[in-house]
Amino acid sequence: MGMKMYQRLGVVGISLLVITIGGCGDGNEPGGGGTSDPTPAAQQDPAAQPEPSEPATPAVKPVASDPFLKLESASAPAAEFPTIETKTCVLTIARVPQQNRGGLEIATYNPMNTPANMADYPQVMFQCELTTSGSIDESAGRELEGVLFVMHEKNGPVWRSMDEAPAKLTFAPIEPASMLEAMKIQGTIRATIYSPGKKKMMVTGEFLAEDAQ
Repeated sequence: MGMKMYQRLGVVGISLLVITIGGCGDGNEPGGGGTSDPTPAAQQDPAAQPEPSEPATPAVKPVASDPFLKLESASAPAAEFPTIETKTCVLTIARVPQQNRGGLEIATYNPMNTPANMADYPQVMFQCELTTSGSIDESAGRELEGVLFVMHEKNGPVWRSMDEAPAKLTFAPIEPASMLEAMKIQGTIRATIYSPGKKKMMVTGEFLAEDAQ
């Protein structure tokens, strides 16, 4: 655990790209020749038309005020795979130099200043590539595929997902309280992970991660 897939080049700013989805056309195309049924007066009166909906935005309100990660088994009792709950969850954004792609990492310790063998246990790490542009904003709301590592205790077995059945993560950026606040995202994880002895475990989780400083 702790191997980096990408080279981190800097902290992502908190400015979010607000994506709005709007319709096109008026949906009331004129017909051809000939007579047609009269249009009801309610459709002709602009005051009778429904109010337009608010633009959509990927930013959401947080489910919690502080970073956290919770991961539990969906296929075995807690005694066999203890539920993991941590108060540390760090977001790291990276990109491959000179290439138009990037990577995302969620970990229960800060990999920028703490080696994995020096961090507290249990440890959870998820790594994946972002969309082809390397933008975290474009990846918000999409199901991302990556690799999940789980280690309950030092010198214990490392559970991980396999390449043929990647772990899945979905996230949304959190609306910042101020321009000085570090970027945060919240989301869910689901995966099938395997122990070194190939024991199989289905897990699900949720998190609120803060950008590494």
